[in-house]
This record gives sequence, structure tokens and C-alpha cells, in this order.
Amino acid sequence: MGIKGIFPGTFDPITDGHMDIINRASSLLDHLTIAIAHNPDKQHWLSLTVRMDMIQAVTKHLDNIEIVTVKGLVAQYAHDHNIQAIIRGIRSQQDLLFENQLALTNQQLNPMLETILMMASANIAHVSSSLVREIYGHNGNIEAFVPPEVFNYLGEHGPYDQ
Repeated sequence: MGIKGIFPGTFDPITDGHMDIINRASSLLDHLTIAIAHNPDKQHWLSLTVRMDMIQAVTKHLDNIEIVTVKGLVAQYAHDHNIQAIIRGIRSQQDLLFENQLALTNQQLNPMLETILMMASANIAHVSSSLVREIYGHNGNIEAFVPPEVFNYLGEHGPYDQ
């Protein structure tokens, strides 16, 4: 069976920080599910389809992952799919406090689900999707923060040309 993990996020857009965690987690696990959180009530920068396509493009070198969308609780999805671990990235002390509360909640929802916290690599610990959107919104260069496929897509289409 092997160890299965899930890495949830909105990935709006996927960043080098996300890729750091995905690459490292996929090397530790037998199978990694990348779960795109989908909230139809929330205004996303990129459509679900574009986010899915971008993640597929930037993870094509990995053979032990799958990409799904999750509309409900990740802990329930993990239970339903026999996933043992939820992967979360930590960039700061504030992230750690939030992730601690989330881990305790997920443990109550799904006692078989372990939370694995992965520290962001030092050179990209400051990178977030909201930072990328902010820089892009002010016509700044986001190339240093996102995979080339994301940079090229946004250069050709922009976030709302979907």
C-alpha cells in the first residue's frame, strides 16, 4: 500500500514555494495527492481549470502524484481515499501557530490522519501566492517566484484571460 499523503492549497497561482514542498514531499511518500481547494463562493485569481493545468505542467516530472479538486473538508477526503498524511508548508512562526490549530482540528475530524509540517527552504520562505498576485498587480516581475510555465502563461494571457 505505501504511505499516501495529500498537499492541499488554492495554488492561486502555484509558486516556487509550493513546488519546493511538492518535490520534497513526493520524494518521501509513495503517493502524493495535490488537492486544489475549490470554493465556488470565493473569487479566485485564476480559474480552477487554469490552476489544474498549471499544476499538471509543473509536476509532469513526478510519477507518484495525482491532482484533484476538493470541495469539502480535506480530512474527510483523506479518510475516504485512505490517505494517511496531510502535508503542510511552514514559512514562519505565524504559519506554525495556524498549522498547529489546523492539525489538531484535522486530528479530531480524522484520527488516522497525521500532519507533516515541512519547513520552507530558506531561499523561498517569503514566497506566497498572495505576494505573487500583489507584485503582478503592480506590474512587477514575478519570474523569481513562480515556475517558468506559470510565468509564461501569465505573460501571454494574464490572470483573467481564462
